[in-house]
Amino acid sequence: MPLVVALGVFDAVHIGHGEIICHARALAAKRGARVAAITFFPHPREVLTDAPPILLLPAGERISLLQSACADVVGGIEFSREFANWSAQTFCRALAAEFGKNLVGIVVGSAWRFGRGGEGNVDQLAAFFAPFGVAVDAVPEKKYRDQIISASRIRDAIAQGFLDDAAAMLGRNVALYGAVDHGFGDAGKLLNAPTINLAVSAGVLPPNGVYAGTVALADGRRYAAAVNCGIAPTFGDRTRRVEAHLIDFSGNLYGKTIKLELLKFIRPEKRFADVAQLKTQIAADVALCREAAK
Repeated sequence: MPLVVALGVFDAVHIGHGEIICHARALAAKRGARVAAITFFPHPREVLTDAPPILLLPAGERISLLQSACADVVGGIEFSREFANWSAQTFCRALAAEFGKNLVGIVVGSAWRFGRGGEGNVDQLAAFFAPFGVAVDAVPEKKYRDQIISASRIRDAIAQGFLDDAAAMLGRNVALYGAVDHGFGDAGKLLNAPTINLAVSAGVLPPNGVYAGTVALADGRRYAAAVNCGIAPTFGDRTRRVEAHLIDFSGNLYGKTIKLELLKFIRPEKRFADVAQLKTQIAADVALCREAAK
């Protein structure tokens, strides 16, 4: 089956990445082909630097989002130091060998680089594949507020609390991913607002505060949530945590993997004089979070 391959790290699957997949879909329609999105695992910076980025998405979610963006097939290339040392020509030859005559098109972002030290660019990719009749298309970098969208820019926006800007660049709500761990169980009982403690494995933490959110469980159920990101100062703990009270939920989620979407900033985190004041505030927070999640 003929294939149009969309190449990229796709680490955030933001709206710029979506444009690449859409462009590949249009090219595939012209050539009677399917779209294959090819990404890299692990993230190149995890291999090449001592400062790996905070991943915005777990691997499975990245694949799911690429499929939702209309990629027929999603494949991964293992990124290793050996692979990073390939020349641009070696990479092109490997790509040609992998897909053979099935390859009819390649779509990348216009600034995409490949090969040792980023020596390869779109022009070199097009020159290599031209004799094979493979179309190579470069999609202009997508911009938001006159600046190019990137995963790094999205991370910075979340970390600074600009959730609306991050969501606009992502094309979806900001989310945290991880497993439910043990947290302030006693505090939850005192406050009559049991919470889950999320051991975050992917996603950037926003500034400390209370947020309206939704929690998606693996079985497809979704719940509005009041989310606290911070140190729970009323209880004297200094460990930064992400805790969420799932509104109208009862049950045990320990060890379960969840997706926590952050919808709206509600208020800064603060220390209350006593549990009674905090309990009153939580009731008000829950009402606001319930409304925001509708």
